[in-house]
Amino acid sequence: MELPKAIPEEVKQIIGNWKGILSQLTGITKTYLNKAVPTLGPNNCLLLVFEDPNAYEYISENRSECQDSLKMMIAERIGKEVELQVKQNDTGHASEEIYPDLRQLINFEIEEDDF
Repeated sequence: MELPKAIPEEVKQIIGNWKGILSQLTGITKTYLNKAVPTLGPNNCLLLVFEDPNAYEYISENRSECQDSLKMMIAERIGKEVELQVKQNDTGHASEEIYPDLRQLINFEIEEDDF
């Protein structure tokens, strides 16, 4: 069965639950995905930006079906298919300076609602 594609709000929801999604993964896949800066990419994809070249290589080459596992966990969580894009940050600047780390923006909004 083919799932509908995720829309931007759902990709942001994934990013907001990033730690929870990663907690379901194991081994080196979890370790390397922890090093990613997840953000909303082009065409509503989940863009994973890496500074660590080893992490980038492992994830981008889909070793141990790591991308497939991540997509499956996300699909189970939100019932939608998410496209992944993996990018290595080789600009010499911190990834957070170039790509918005939506985890912090989303957490900030949640804290604001708590008063």
